[in-house]
Amino acid sequence: MFFYTSLESPLFKNENVCFALSDRYGGVSEGVFNTLNLGYGVGDCKQSVDTNHRRVKEAFVKTFGKADSRVGLGTSESGADRDFAKNIPMFYCQQIHSTKSVVVDENLVSKYRRRDGGMCLGEADAIITHLSNVLVFVMVADCNPILLYDRKNGVVSVIHAGRKGVFDGILPFVFKRMSEVYGTRVEDCLMYVGASIRSCCYEVGEEIRTQAEILGFNDVFQGKNLDLIVCLKQQSENLGLKPSQVEISPFCSSCESGLYSYRREHSTGRFGLLAMLKKGII
Repeated sequence: MFFYTSLESPLFKNENVCFALSDRYGGVSEGVFNTLNLGYGVGDCKQSVDTNHRRVKEAFVKTFGKADSRVGLGTSESGADRDFAKNIPMFYCQQIHSTKSVVVDENLVSKYRRRDGGMCLGEADAIITHLSNVLVFVMVADCNPILLYDRKNGVVSVIHAGRKGVFDGILPFVFKRMSEVYGTRVEDCLMYVGASIRSCCYEVGEEIRTQAEILGFNDVFQGKNLDLIVCLKQQSENLGLKPSQVEISPFCSSCESGLYSYRREHSTGRFGLLAMLKKGII
């Protein structure tokens, strides 16, 4: 069910945030969506996606509740895990390849208490929160799933960044929003970039090359193939993030059969980057 978690991360395993990158296994979806599709609006059965949301939330609770008592989640009993998971709100967005972000605060959470599955926050491509025991996630099938964490102020954001989002600057936009709302400083941040389509599989046309050049991205092409990771590295460096503050998954979603890939399959599901702050952060 999980392709990678913060428990495995040398950068994040001792931090007060936990995250998991889901794979495509352990759900109930059928056909091309086999089996853990987390995305609505891709042609899958709504009831299947609802069930997948519940399953991935329960698995998150079980995984991190057993691993770290600071999370304050669950027990060793699966029934208790399920009951506790019902009390944890889980938020996602209708992703539109924008630079828009949503801040999840206490007032927003109060509207969504005791719902089993995920709750949609409307059109946006990033979610920011300072609340512990609130699960937020973005969905991808080649786009970059990004986590930006302010370890001083206890703030986390999850970001959906496809080529348009990267080119439009969603990463610096989200950092600016975190700075405005929470006083986030770049020296206090850590960043994770999950599996996404890499230059080995991402051939684009001349129009995209021209856009990249106009935007000032340097050495981001290998022949006709675009390297969005190099673009993200340049943007993070421009923000002031050092390489020691950044972890980038080495995996290409198009090459990995255990992940959904729009470029590889076109009609397919979505995997997710889920994140939650632990209790007692501040």
